[in-house]
Order: sequence, then C-alpha cells, then structure tokens
Amino acid sequence: MRYKRRALRAVGSVLDIAPRGHYHRRFVSSESDLSRLAGDWVAVGNDLNDAIEKYNDQFRAEQRPVDATQ
Repeated sequence: MRYKRRALRAVGSVLDIAPRGHYHRRFVSSESDLSRLAGDWVAVGNDLNDAIEKYNDQFRAEQRPVDATQ
C-alpha cells in the first residue's frame, strides 16, 4: 500500500494533476488580453525588422564591387 501511494504521488507530481500552492497565479498574467496581444505583435515586428536588416547586410555584402588590385 505504501509503495502504491508513493508511486501515485510521483506520477501525480510529474503530471501535476493536483498541484500544491498557488500554481494558477504563477502562470496567469495580470495583463489584459489586449496588452499581451499588442506585446506579441511588437515582438513579431522586432523579429521582422531584425530579419530585414540581416538580409540587407548580406545583400550589400554580395553587391560590393570586387577590387581588381587584390
């Protein structure tokens, strides 16, 4: 019986079936959905901007004239 209880407790902790404490508060944001969505779009815009800058840097490097004296 003791073995079964330990095994169930171990499985329950892995699956987090019955968490102890304030589990819900840790993962739920106090921000509104709108502000969180706006933050997501800001992050997407920043990622796109970084990708465009990286592409432009690579494009400029490929377009540089080759120096014939080298």
